[in-house]
Amino acid sequence: MKSISPLIPLPFLLLLLSITTTPSAATYGPSAIYAFGDSMLDAGNNNQIPTLCRADHEPYGSDFPGKSHTGRFSNGKIPGDFLASAYGLKDLLPAYADHAVDYKDLITGVSFASSCSGYSHLTALPLGVHNLDRQLWHFELVFDKMRKRFGLQKTADIVEKALFLISAGSTDIVNDYYMQPLTRAKYSLPSYIQMLLKNMEHFVKKLRLAGARKIAVIGVPPLGCLPIDAFTNIPPFKNESGDPLRRECRDDHNSDAQQYNTNLATRVKKMAEAMHDLKIVYVDYYTPMMNMINKPYDYGFKTTTTSCCGTGAIEVGPLCNVASLMCHDHSEYVFWDSSNPTEAAYKIVAESFKDVIPAAAAAGRPSAIYAFGDSLLDPGNNNKLPTVCRANHKPYGLDFPGRNPTGRFTNGKLPGDMLVSAFRIKDVLPAYADSTVDVYGLLTGVSFASACSGYHDVTAAEVGVLNLDKQFRNFERAFVKMEERFGLPRATATVGNSLFIISAGSSDMIDNYYLLPTTRAKYSLPAYHDMMLNNLDTLVKVRKLYKAGAKYLAIIGLPPLGCLPMDTTVFSQSSLSPSAASQKNANLTGDLLRRECKAKHNKDATEYNAKLQVRVRRLMVAMPKLKAVYMDIFNPMMEMIDKPNQFGFKSTLEGCCGSGSVELGHFAM
Repeated sequence: MKSISPLIPLPFLLLLLSITTTPSAATYGPSAIYAFGDSMLDAGNNNQIPTLCRADHEPYGSDFPGKSHTGRFSNGKIPGDFLASAYGLKDLLPAYADHAVDYKDLITGVSFASSCSGYSHLTALPLGVHNLDRQLWHFELVFDKMRKRFGLQKTADIVEKALFLISAGSTDIVNDYYMQPLTRAKYSLPSYIQMLLKNMEHFVKKLRLAGARKIAVIGVPPLGCLPIDAFTNIPPFKNESGDPLRRECRDDHNSDAQQYNTNLATRVKKMAEAMHDLKIVYVDYYTPMMNMINKPYDYGFKTTTTSCCGTGAIEVGPLCNVASLMCHDHSEYVFWDSSNPTEAAYKIVAESFKDVIPAAAAAGRPSAIYAFGDSLLDPGNNNKLPTVCRANHKPYGLDFPGRNPTGRFTNGKLPGDMLVSAFRIKDVLPAYADSTVDVYGLLTGVSFASACSGYHDVTAAEVGVLNLDKQFRNFERAFVKMEERFGLPRATATVGNSLFIISAGSSDMIDNYYLLPTTRAKYSLPAYHDMMLNNLDTLVKVRKLYKAGAKYLAIIGLPPLGCLPMDTTVFSQSSLSPSAASQKNANLTGDLLRRECKAKHNKDATEYNAKLQVRVRRLMVAMPKLKAVYMDIFNPMMEMIDKPNQFGFKSTLEGCCGSGSVELGHFAM
């Protein structure tokens, strides 16, 4: 005989999934953009560095607002500027090193990128520019400045919602691998690519530790079409025209770029699968550039493999200067100097990026799940408490993996287990009190729930379990452990991207209000409901779930209390069928085990649930950053009770264990 056990109905699961995926940052845009890498994103960070790799002189910036040579390696704006504008953050993405940058700029984004840098430290070293570790250190300095000015919570929130851009690899391959015999002697191209990707992955993990949750990793362009590279492919190699300025792309170097990009895309996909709290995407730079080069007239260009500055072959940085010959119409050229596109080309590239980057800017699945409340979510926190409200014995856990009585009040898994599995976080949601849970387990979620607890402290005190205040203190202890192990930024970001679930109220009603005359003497039912909801407010607001960084909250309502087997047994003398469907199975036989739901207690549950929904909406009004939902468990359970055959059940109002009436905890043996 198949009985109903606690399970999570599909509508319930879908609603929980929705609160961590909408509204997404793809709709509203990231809070800021922080850029790292090379000249594609460098807005002038090299200007104060003693290096040849600088662009803070004419003719750079000739089409920039005010004709200012800011240090951008182009005639005008670069992709970071276009993206910051497209997302409505600001007109330009400034360099971190720009003296005009203030706190307003820091919280909406800056670029830390340094031209001529790459994933290999040896790429940056010869020219004395900032490698990625140095760029990350600058970001950490910015984080500290914002923390001191705006507070940790706001700073962590900005970083969590920010878009992080990384563009590197081109300089590694062109300036290091192709031009340095020692590098080619040490690495084959495939092994060099793997070294770059390993360094990329290490850098992303460092960003993640610093709080980044949305990252776009940009591939390399068609390297064989860069003017400086195509210069080596002049006639008579392929060009039949005899015009030395009409170069052609090097197919072998383009093939190298494609090989790198394919490996990069694969690596990024694996990282996204392995790091569930991170939304990371590969961004294709190769294809939009190749489209402009192959079909220039479709985009308004005339010249593709020759740059606007100088001879169009080797001029970049100091070689592209006021003495250089210049093309007449900048907008007709794909490349500005021998390595970098014009503003017109970059604008088209940025437009193509916008089609992909929202996947990184969108909110992803939660990084962790933290549960509070009663037996619906308790996987074993009561196991070592001196209480009769325990389930760490047979037959509990009969269908759990390993047939293990873990302390879960069911034969198998609980809703928390099914949720962490659905979100692909881990297989089960363990109890905080489980001795096998380490700090990494805390990072992906645990349950602090204690069976037989509720919103009313008296409910927990009667049987010696953990009230909600003690459960929250355990959460605070878990946070301290994560902070000590992983640092405050990562601990804070994890909490901010986590789903918090609260299930309480059933024990308050059944074990307290219905059974204790002193409680009923003190409270009318409406007043008791209000007291429970006020205590919910206290947990979320006063006891600092919200202040601790919780942003996604699911609050579960009451089930049909009058249909719980214990309720139908204790109050069976005045039982009434809840619906026409259940009346078909009305108890006409006199069999004491064929009970009916107590309609009055079901009505009590629906009245409480209606008030809870109103209170949840008020919580979101009072706390604008909180996304909270009311979770309906009453109607899905009622459907299974009224129409058991549709769900594969036969018995609805009896427990599987014992007589199906009063067996619970130690009585279920």
